[in-house]
Amino acid sequence: MQPIKINPRGEQSAAKFALFELGFRPFFLCAAASAVAYMGLWLAVYVWGLSLKLPYSAAVWHQHEMLFGYTVAVIAGFLLTAVQNWTGRSTPKGVPLALLVGVWLVGRIAPWLAFPPWLAALSDVVFLPLLAIVLAAPILRRKQWHNCLIPAMLLGMALANVGVHAAALGLKAPQVDGHQLMLGLVVALIIVLAGRLIPFFTRRAYGGVEPPQHKVLGGILHGAVAGFILTKALFPETWLLGVFSLLAAGALGWRLLGWYAASIWSEPLLWALHVGCAWIVVGFGLQALVSAGLLAVPLAVHAFTAGGIGVVTLGMMVRVSLGHTSRPMRASKPMTFAFILINAAAFSRVILPLLIPNQYVNVMVFFGGLWMAAFGLFVWKFTPILIGLRKNTEGLPG
Repeated sequence: MQPIKINPRGEQSAAKFALFELGFRPFFLCAAASAVAYMGLWLAVYVWGLSLKLPYSAAVWHQHEMLFGYTVAVIAGFLLTAVQNWTGRSTPKGVPLALLVGVWLVGRIAPWLAFPPWLAALSDVVFLPLLAIVLAAPILRRKQWHNCLIPAMLLGMALANVGVHAAALGLKAPQVDGHQLMLGLVVALIIVLAGRLIPFFTRRAYGGVEPPQHKVLGGILHGAVAGFILTKALFPETWLLGVFSLLAAGALGWRLLGWYAASIWSEPLLWALHVGCAWIVVGFGLQALVSAGLLAVPLAVHAFTAGGIGVVTLGMMVRVSLGHTSRPMRASKPMTFAFILINAAAFSRVILPLLIPNQYVNVMVFFGGLWMAAFGLFVWKFTPILIGLRKNTEGLPG
């Protein structure tokens, strides 16, 4: 990297290009841009009848790209940054990071090209195992055995991706729904990381305030989530799925209540994470109703995806991007508005179909517009931040 030029005020030149200095930069930018593009394209398909020339149906493409495209990009950006912090060892930057981003991009583009379907599938499948290896290396060198769960979960996601592509190619494979397995693993990863990060962020925001941690409650929650993942992927029709969903909803809800304080509403970067986790509680609750035959499956799925994943990932992208570019840890007015928009999008996708079922198509357009506006605000405000250098000269990574 070229030497940093200091202006007369002692700040770095904002004109320098630093997109590949740390993993969060390119992956968050790719994630936010894809969130806007994917939703716009899906609305064109679902509402206006656009035909996609792909090796699989448009519905499969939509599910796959929101989970294995957008969500995986956020996960990659966050973990490449977090693992460097946890271990004190560098994760890819510069050309290696650019190549890793390239692997992710090829997986997104390949289905649209004249590749044989098996080659398009292979180009997508390789990213998650590669990311797992890249992250496992510093974790194992530091003998941080408690963090080995992270690459293990990524390998589980890779297996889910193999299952999706195998089904799309018509191959005989175990009867596992790859999308449902991936959804369960993403929810589990959010719950694991939230258990570490929300108490930490609360301490940082409120000067040593320590949110309670209950080991027994945590054990019940993690056991219920593990049961939820297995039954949803393997035996989605069993009554056990409803039981695990209720247990997970109760345990996670109780944990969030223990962490709650009215003061979080003065910190958008904090309340966004609380509300995102609350959407996951809603998702578990709705899944219990689905298992009882009282509700349609998509409402529970979108409580997890549009609500839990959408809100938490947007909140973490903003927080990590500010923190690792040495900016004040305060959400600007546009990004606070983006947090409101993404929650309104989740509400419109999950709740409005129950209230006005005869307006489903209009609800979809409304939801999609809110989603695109929320992530469009991130692209607008954070592209210069993610491309430019840190605001100081501390020599810190990022």
